[in-house]
Amino acid sequence: MSIESLTADDHGEYRLTTLTGSIYELVLHEPKLFPAVSIGTLRRLPDQVPAADGGAQSAPMRRDGDALRVIGAEDITLGTNGFFTLEALGDGESTVRRTSIIQSIVKV
Repeated sequence: MSIESLTADDHGEYRLTTLTGSIYELVLHEPKLFPAVSIGTLRRLPDQVPAADGGAQSAPMRRDGDALRVIGAEDITLGTNGFFTLEALGDGESTVRRTSIIQSIVKV
């Protein structure tokens, strides 16, 4: 079953497919009454499906295939880029990962 968008109230496992053929496995924890350190995890699997409209495949990204802790997310909607704030690695700063255009969102 395809989903139009994800909100702060959603939880569970989702598979997002992007314009460049990447699949993101997103696990969202149940919302809590207090701020959590992590809202879930995100794993990028590049080049899993053909790029839409014969476009370019995705470039390799650091930590592809690893489950990264997500501490924030916004605009997880079909037809837009997804934005995820990822927990800092070591003593570094948190980073924002932007997906290419989201083609599908499916609850696993």
